Amino acid sequence: MVCLILVIATLLWKKLITMELMEVERDLLKQLSEDGYQHGWHRIVMAPRTSVSTDPTVGPPPYEH
Repeated sequence: MVCLILVIATLLWKKLITMELMEVERDLLKQLSEDGYQHGWHRIVMAPRTSVSTDPTVGPPPYEH
Protein backbone atom coordinates (compact mmCIF):
# COMPACT_ATOMS: atom_id res chain seq x y z
CA MET A 1 0.00 0.00 0.00
CA VAL A 2 2.85 2.40 0.84
CA CYS A 3 4.56 1.62 -2.46
CA LEU A 4 1.37 2.39 -4.36
CA ILE A 5 1.05 5.77 -2.63
CA LEU A 6 4.73 6.56 -3.38
CA VAL A 7 4.30 5.61 -7.04
CA ILE A 8 1.22 7.81 -7.38
CA ALA A 9 2.97 10.73 -5.64
CA THR A 10 6.00 10.31 -7.91
CA LEU A 11 3.86 10.31 -11.05
CA LEU A 12 1.98 13.41 -9.90
CA TRP A 13 5.26 15.18 -9.05
CA LYS A 14 6.69 14.30 -12.47
CA LYS A 15 3.55 15.62 -14.18
CA LEU A 16 3.76 18.86 -12.18
CA ILE A 17 7.41 19.38 -13.14
CA THR A 18 6.64 18.66 -16.80
CA MET A 19 3.79 21.17 -16.83
CA GLU A 20 5.97 23.88 -15.24
CA LEU A 21 8.72 23.20 -17.78
CA MET A 22 6.27 23.51 -20.66
CA GLU A 23 4.99 26.82 -19.28
CA VAL A 24 8.51 28.23 -18.95
CA GLU A 25 9.37 27.13 -22.50
CA ARG A 26 6.16 28.76 -23.79
CA ASP A 27 7.06 32.03 -22.06
CA LEU A 28 10.58 31.89 -23.48
CA LEU A 29 9.33 31.32 -27.03
CA LYS A 30 6.87 34.19 -26.58
CA GLN A 31 9.70 36.51 -25.49
CA LEU A 32 11.93 35.45 -28.37
CA SER A 33 9.17 35.91 -30.94
CA GLU A 34 8.52 39.52 -29.88
CA ASP A 35 9.82 42.15 -32.26
CA GLY A 36 12.59 44.28 -30.83
CA TYR A 37 13.38 41.89 -27.97
CA GLN A 38 17.07 41.90 -27.07
CA HIS A 39 18.73 39.50 -24.69
CA GLY A 40 20.47 40.84 -21.61
CA TRP A 41 23.84 39.71 -22.95
CA HIS A 42 23.18 41.61 -26.18
CA ARG A 43 23.23 45.06 -24.54
CA ILE A 44 26.27 47.17 -25.24
CA VAL A 45 28.23 48.20 -22.16
CA MET A 46 30.77 50.95 -22.59
CA ALA A 47 34.08 50.43 -20.82
CA PRO A 48 35.16 53.34 -18.65
CA ARG A 49 37.90 55.46 -20.17
CA THR A 50 41.11 55.66 -18.22
CA SER A 51 44.08 57.84 -18.78
CA VAL A 52 46.97 56.20 -20.59
CA SER A 53 49.89 55.68 -18.27
CA THR A 54 53.39 54.56 -19.19
CA ASP A 55 54.22 53.68 -15.58
CA PRO A 56 54.59 49.84 -15.42
CA THR A 57 53.85 49.77 -11.67
CA VAL A 58 50.30 50.96 -12.20
CA GLY A 59 47.96 48.00 -12.59
CA PRO A 60 44.69 47.88 -14.46
CA PRO A 61 41.61 49.43 -12.88
CA PRO A 62 39.69 47.17 -10.47
CA TYR A 63 37.03 44.87 -11.83
CA GLU A 64 33.46 46.07 -11.34
CA HIS A 65 30.31 43.97 -11.52
